[in-house]
Amino acid sequence: MTERNPTTNNLRDARGGIPTAWDSKAELFVAYSEYLDPENPRESFEEYLTDRAEHFPEVEYYLEHGSWRDDGHLTGDARKEIIETVFNQQPNNCYYNSQSSMVSDRMYVEGYVITDSHVPAPHAWFEVEEGGVSKIVEITPPWVEKSPENVDYFGVKFHNKVVRQAMMERGTADPIVETVIEQDEAEKR
Repeated sequence: MTERNPTTNNLRDARGGIPTAWDSKAELFVAYSEYLDPENPRESFEEYLTDRAEHFPEVEYYLEHGSWRDDGHLTGDARKEIIETVFNQQPNNCYYNSQSSMVSDRMYVEGYVITDSHVPAPHAWFEVEEGGVSKIVEITPPWVEKSPENVDYFGVKFHNKVVRQAMMERGTADPIVETVIEQDEAEKR
């Protein structure tokens, strides 16, 4: 097995510095490409996250509390009705789109999405219950146009109250995992 350094990658090494868990897609892919096993993309992605978790609390949180979101996507008229209620969808702004679209029957989920080309990206979406099962509702362009069977989602569900509180505290719709970690640490003190 190749010796890997989970705290740096080739693009950052040239400039110096330590990457964050929110690296650009290109940087994320360079680091992940060392791990990728096309026959087992989920397992290789979990190995990648496990190696980074020691250095990045948000990745550790995702691994500890997250799961592969395997219950499918909401489709048909039910999906169309929800999409019609979502306004101002901004391309490549999944945190804003998902957090600003929260209502009582939707659950915010944050983590990663992996396309059929095995490129992982930090991502957010929401889920709704249908027949007792959580179904993914993707609202962020260009992800909304992707075929659901060609995309894997790994993430953590956050209660709507936590999402609203994080948005109010920060005044923005960024990833909330850091806020949740800070709150957990404050409660432990």
